[in-house]
Amino acid sequence: MVNIKRKAFANITLSLLFLGTAIVGYIGHFNKCVEMTFMSNAFTGGVLLLGGIYAFIFKRDIPHFLYLDCAVLMSSVIAACLLFAPPMLVVGTAIIPHLINPIAIFVYYFKFCDARGCRLWHVFTTLIFPTVYYVFMILYGIMGTRVVYYQFNPNIISVLNLTLVGAAALVGLFLVGVVLFKLNIRLRNAADRRELKKAQSRTEA
Repeated sequence: MVNIKRKAFANITLSLLFLGTAIVGYIGHFNKCVEMTFMSNAFTGGVLLLGGIYAFIFKRDIPHFLYLDCAVLMSSVIAACLLFAPPMLVVGTAIIPHLINPIAIFVYYFKFCDARGCRLWHVFTTLIFPTVYYVFMILYGIMGTRVVYYQFNPNIISVLNLTLVGAAALVGLFLVGVVLFKLNIRLRNAADRRELKKAQSRTEA
């Protein structure tokens, strides 16, 4: 059983990390706030902050599938960097929003979240933000004066190809969500079995 006070403290602490690195990292470059890195870090920080405040006030947590949504979303940041900008994972302060923050939310998800209260269909909610962002990114490129990422330039790449790439990415993210969801349940069940064995050992002693 996760201590709600500890979880609330972890939420607030991590939210400051995510929101702080998102804001500080884009000072002087607010025209780039349309990038996935900024939006994903800001969204995750917002969810963590909301969860922390809610836990402090009501002594309860927000639905755990929201944290799964954040973990899958941040996995997309790592994946995008590996595919298109590997230096972002190892160079300077860029390593924080692109690598450290995703790892932090993974650790948080397995340490403080219990997916057994969710259902497998909740994994589909992990696709909402990436889908909305992908559509926004394409429309921004078509209607704006610049594109967000040149690798997804809708003025050069056909809509069909962009749709196929987006669909493939969503399938990949869904599979990541299923793995995280199932692994969380396995780890929680294993932890409960260890606690049960300890309790039985104390009783027998």
